[in-house]
Order: sequence, then structure tokens, then C-alpha cells
Amino acid sequence: MRVMPADILYIEGLKDYVKVRLPSQLRPLRAPISLRSMEGKLPAGKFMRIHRSYIVGLDHVAAVGRCKCAPKPRP
Repeated sequence: MRVMPADILYIEGLKDYVKVRLPSQLRPLRAPISLRSMEGKLPAGKFMRIHRSYIVGLDHVAAVGRCKCAPKPRP
């Protein structure tokens, strides 16, 4: 399944795969790729690694602080 980068809310890295959370899906998509490899495939400036296990889509984030990331409200 192809995913548009603008649709990605966040990506969670686990041992040998990632979970990609989309607003249109009830369950996250799983992909057998490392978080580092996934990070390299994403467009620069549109995503931020906020933790060693998480990358967030900046289009869906209202604010990023030292200890939290606040999502934008849904329309």
C-alpha cells in the first residue's frame, strides 16, 4: 500500500519494523523497515524525530516542547 507522506501522523519504530499511523486508518500500518531507513525516505522539513522511537509529521503537530508533542485539533 502506498502512503502519501502528508497523510502520516507519526511513525513508531519497534525492533525490526515500524508502525505508521494515518488519520484514515483505525489500525497503524506495519512495514518491515527500520526507523532510520524510513527517516531517510521521508521529505526533509516535513518530519521531526522527537524520540529515538518516534517521528512525527509536522503538518499534524501544533507544538513541540521539551517533553511533549501536541497534535493539531481535527476539523
